[in-house]
Amino acid sequence: MKPTTLSLPLLILLFSLPSAQAAPSCAPQFLNLLKSHDYRSYQVYEGLSNKNDFFQYMNCGKWDGDIFAAIHEGIHGWDYDQLVYHLDSGDSIEMPEEGAGPAPRLIAREVSDSPYHNPYFTDTSAESSKRLRGLLEEMNGYTRELISAARLIHKLHNDNESTSQRDGVANMMYFVKIYLYRVGDNAGAWNKLINSPDAVNALRRLWFQADMSLQMSCPIPSLGMDDRKWIQRVYSKDKNRGIAAILGKAPEMPAECGGK
Repeated sequence: MKPTTLSLPLLILLFSLPSAQAAPSCAPQFLNLLKSHDYRSYQVYEGLSNKNDFFQYMNCGKWDGDIFAAIHEGIHGWDYDQLVYHLDSGDSIEMPEEGAGPAPRLIAREVSDSPYHNPYFTDTSAESSKRLRGLLEEMNGYTRELISAARLIHKLHNDNESTSQRDGVANMMYFVKIYLYRVGDNAGAWNKLINSPDAVNALRRLWFQADMSLQMSCPIPSLGMDDRKWIQRVYSKDKNRGIAAILGKAPEMPAECGGK
């Protein structure tokens, strides 16, 4: 093989790239936990083209090793690698096409009292602010994280420490509900959304998955902090027009979370 001479700009680029994240010492322990007790989440790690991306979110000094954060961020990498949402069921569904719905930033002021408002709407460059597919991606990330936490919390050595996985899911569901309500204020935007099969399918499937994650986790108090307030908003009868049209009925609070 002939020796290669690199140009100065290329050398500068190569030396400026971040070094690969080495697997932390606790990685084998937590990967084995996933493989044995939450194989769907283990598949998130398996599906990543660059598995080092999974490890950068792990912190061996924490009681849970930040394994749930690794799952959340890992699902983003895996989804965007293939432009599909990977569901806990094992299915993958297409992301909505560009422009299927207006930018979610249209609800920024209305949801400004949410503790999740700043990272997802204040930063106008965030995908969740610019594109429907980005907002749904966050709902998938939080949902997959919560499902994993519900499966694994009793396998970890401190299942009494309160975490906020359920808060994240409830807030994302609330954002989606308000988004659909406001899109419905514009007949042209609503007709475009409702006539986009990938958008309707993604909204419906991701909502059902999120609803299921609440059913699984509501009996586990430690998986939420201020979640009840947001669950009440998600399932209130107010502003249900858009989500009811997508689901074919108004959403009903799971009995496990206090519904009838």
